[in-house]
Amino acid sequence: MNSLDHAYWFEIARNLIIISVATVLLASLSARWVRSASWQRTIWHIAFLSIGILSVSEITGVTKGMALWFGGKKPAPRHFSVTGIPIAKCDG
Repeated sequence: MNSLDHAYWFEIARNLIIISVATVLLASLSARWVRSASWQRTIWHIAFLSIGILSVSEITGVTKGMALWFGGKKPAPRHFSVTGIPIAKCDG
């Protein structure tokens, strides 16, 4: 493994932690405003479901694609070059 792999996974882990903490804080604040136990359960179910969906989308790379789509920035083009491989001529 090179350092790029570590940075990539660190970024995913950091994003998942931030998303999870923000969702739990929002759910806990929302649950305090609601008196009914059934609505509090509903809030927590939605919170954990959204953490699961956001985790899957972060791991699969959907969030980066959506950020590029909404942000309008295109990734830098990658240029590949192959050297040292002889190319056969095709006489047509």
